[in-house]
Amino acid sequence: GEPMAEETSFRKLDVCDLGYLERAPYRIVSSALLPASAERVFDVLGAPEPWPQWFPTIKRIENLTDKPFGAGTERDAVTGYGTIREHLLVWERGKRIAFYVRETDMPALTAFMEDYRLEEVAPGQTQLTWTVVYSLAGWARLGHPIAKPILNKTFADGVSSLEQWLRKNPA
Repeated sequence: GEPMAEETSFRKLDVCDLGYLERAPYRIVSSALLPASAERVFDVLGAPEPWPQWFPTIKRIENLTDKPFGAGTERDAVTGYGTIREHLLVWERGKRIAFYVRETDMPALTAFMEDYRLEEVAPGQTQLTWTVVYSLAGWARLGHPIAKPILNKTFADGVSSLEQWLRKNPA
């Protein structure tokens, strides 16, 4: 797809390495036992098409890099809150996806990263741990106590919805 139009409100966030997962001031962790193999869960998380079907916050995802995907791949995710440009750090099929947001039009964020870890605990049963970490602009920290429970619920609802989607869409 075409990259989204560069708007003046689009700006760079802090570059994150995997160590940011431990250093970040804010963290949301959601987990679920999913009714699918780790490869199936990975393929659903890694493909743009299913996201809006199970995670309503995401309106669409556009890959900006041709396949094969891997570290360095970039994609745009258009959400109900704004658009983020994801830069993949880890792409290990059946195991892990991690990315940080390189640019966004959401003014509250100064850094943002997501980490999806998959562990197949039994045939067709995968434990997903979805970690979201972020930093906020000074003015945005004031509203964070109100926003945090909403964010927690958004991601908890997301893993629950993914579980239901996988049940309805077996490989």
